[in-house]
Amino acid sequence: MLRANKPVFGVIEITHKCNMRCRMCNYWKFSDKEEMLSLNDWKQFIVQLKDFVEEGMEINISGGEPFIKEWILDLVEFISGQNLVVSLTTNASFINNEVAKRITESGLSVLPLSLDSLKEETHDFLRGKKGVYSRVMEVLDYLSGNRGTLKSLNIQTVISAVNLDDVVEIAKWAEKHKIQVYFLALMRPVGLPLEEKDWYLKENYSFLWPKDVRKVEKVIDELINLKQEGHRIDNSEAQLRAFKNYFTRPDLFVKEKPCGLDDGTININPFGDIHLCWEIEPSPIGHIGDDLNKIWYKYETEELRKKIRDCKKNCAQMVNCYFEE
Repeated sequence: MLRANKPVFGVIEITHKCNMRCRMCNYWKFSDKEEMLSLNDWKQFIVQLKDFVEEGMEINISGGEPFIKEWILDLVEFISGQNLVVSLTTNASFINNEVAKRITESGLSVLPLSLDSLKEETHDFLRGKKGVYSRVMEVLDYLSGNRGTLKSLNIQTVISAVNLDDVVEIAKWAEKHKIQVYFLALMRPVGLPLEEKDWYLKENYSFLWPKDVRKVEKVIDELINLKQEGHRIDNSEAQLRAFKNYFTRPDLFVKEKPCGLDDGTININPFGDIHLCWEIEPSPIGHIGDDLNKIWYKYETEELRKKIRDCKKNCAQMVNCYFEE
């Protein structure tokens, strides 16, 4: 039996709590469960992880909204101090100039900010709160001129029917301001089972789903052209082409290559549960207090890897994560 690779990328879901009410995300509806992990708990796990993986592994801190945790930048500083690359995804609503200055000194390498439109009313509508667009723009303006340890200042844009006319404009704007942009396809919201393949036809979400397939294809073809011209679009051309197939028939879309979650990525939820994949059972494979070397190579984890390699389910990993075909 082949020995699994050690993880090269990790996702720490620091919290499920979020202060936004995003139309395309249900996280804020599922945040009642108490999250008991402390900053010290996370630090102890990072030390163990550092001893297990190769130097230079990237840790992405996500949520929910990570800045809900008042000690989040203390954790960033600790992770970067362990010679691990650290990124953090945020809606920017908690970041003022004082916090932004600390970000530039924290060791954070990559900071993706959510930005769905250059129209204030559109972005605020999609995020479910007024004023968040102006905060994102303030943060981008400050950090563009004061990057400090930031190697990459990013924006992430979810493509939907609501902002489809704005997508190409965002790519051009990002290039002009020397900011990376990563596009995400609208996905099944958190809390809906994978088996619910017609979720995008349901009343709560159908207004988000692009109905004009030709228009979607035109927009994505324009993104591919911009990518070829050297614009700072982080998606691969293969992924952008896959978006066209996905938006045509999301219930039938299947990525050609197998999922990469079998041994390259480790995922930890706000309660300290360790997963390879959020969707496939048996899961989790362990807890942050467990010996990583033992749980990573145990028989049950290898059996889970086989299921992941054979999986053809249409999840966010198969559509929205970096890949080539």
